[in-house]
Amino acid sequence: MPLKYPPPPGVNHARSQEGNKNQHFAEDQAAGIADGVAGVGGKLAEICVLFSDVRDFTTLSEKMPPEVVTTVLQRYFDRMVQAVHHYDATVDKFIGDGMMVLFGAPRASADPCGDAVQCALEMMRQLDELNVEFAREGLFQLTIGIGINYGTVTVGYIGSSARNNYSAIGDAVNVAARVEGLTKDLGRKIIITEAVVTKTGGRFNFDPLGTHNVKGHSPVNVWGIRTARVAPAAEEAEAVQ
Repeated sequence: MPLKYPPPPGVNHARSQEGNKNQHFAEDQAAGIADGVAGVGGKLAEICVLFSDVRDFTTLSEKMPPEVVTTVLQRYFDRMVQAVHHYDATVDKFIGDGMMVLFGAPRASADPCGDAVQCALEMMRQLDELNVEFAREGLFQLTIGIGINYGTVTVGYIGSSARNNYSAIGDAVNVAARVEGLTKDLGRKIIITEAVVTKTGGRFNFDPLGTHNVKGHSPVNVWGIRTARVAPAAEEAEAVQ
């Protein structure tokens, strides 16, 4: 994961922002972003926000040399970003071993919630494949939690005029982060808010998990997920996510 540094004196700020775009967006998405997105400031948008986090990574990393930890994390992020870009989403930021992902910004999406849920399932599938590789190489297995929420946020280049990044801020972002934290308490890999369930209709097998308190917010209704729905004749038992 490339380190980000503010542009040195004399470097064109627009060029610095262009570099930031390439780090955040899928290739075709970065190329198509309108010039109007650049510049510090933001606008309101209805988007879906996904947070993911590797369980107990700090403890696991203590058992491995730093270079192995870095390699494991890079291979993990490579897989996750591949899934994210497949659904035309934006990696807002990496947070240690976690990720924040936006669906519906900067490019509008006709189905941000459906894309986010599908992406979460794909991330789990990619992780299963990666863990097979890790087991073959004698490396530790990774477990992740994913939280997804939908709502109105402010999106744009947030920060100072000298250094900023494309991001989203707002209550919907905070709730998504808190919901991801509930995966530990509820023993589920993926947890989704009612706002997302409402937007996706009956396309997925959701499990109601009740109303739960989240820090700094009123209680939220959350759901788990099994898989995308299949035709009744082909329905089989599905692994809970």
